[in-house]
Amino acid sequence: IKIIKFGRISNRMNGSVEILQKIRFILLFFLIFPRLHAQEEEAEKVDTLPEYVKIYTKACVLVDSSRFNDALPLFKKVLKENPDYYLAHVKTAQVFIKQKKYKDAEKSLSKADVISPMNYEGMRLKGFMYMEQERFPEAKTALDSARAESEERKIDDPELFYYSAKLMFIGKDYKKSLQ
Repeated sequence: IKIIKFGRISNRMNGSVEILQKIRFILLFFLIFPRLHAQEEEAEKVDTLPEYVKIYTKACVLVDSSRFNDALPLFKKVLKENPDYYLAHVKTAQVFIKQKKYKDAEKSLSKADVISPMNYEGMRLKGFMYMEQERFPEAKTALDSARAESEERKIDDPELFYYSAKLMFIGKDYKKSLQ
């Protein structure tokens, strides 16, 4: 039986036309779908994260593992690629503080302040650094600014509260240090 005769469908097969169209649709769907799925997988594999952010993340993991000497060159590489990345300046300062290189830490924090004035992380780290150096007036200014920012942004930072309480205790403000 010929289904198509001169471009028309014969009358005997009218009921089967819908079935044939559905079969054709299903076949096309299964032929095209795997290609679309493969294109989606390829699109998912494309990494859009900038390289300096990947390096920064690796360096942060090293800092968290107390491998400061390994992290420092990575932070410098990040800053070479993107000198306006203030978080890298802050983390670099953190590494310098852990290495007791306070002048280098202060330089990094001042660069971070120029890029992002009054940023919480920078103020907080400055306060910690000044406390370690026993520069209490500067520590008070930095820690008070960081506490005000933490209260505004509702950040619960136990380390900040510890250093603030320690500073109040040193300044003989015993009642406030216990709050």
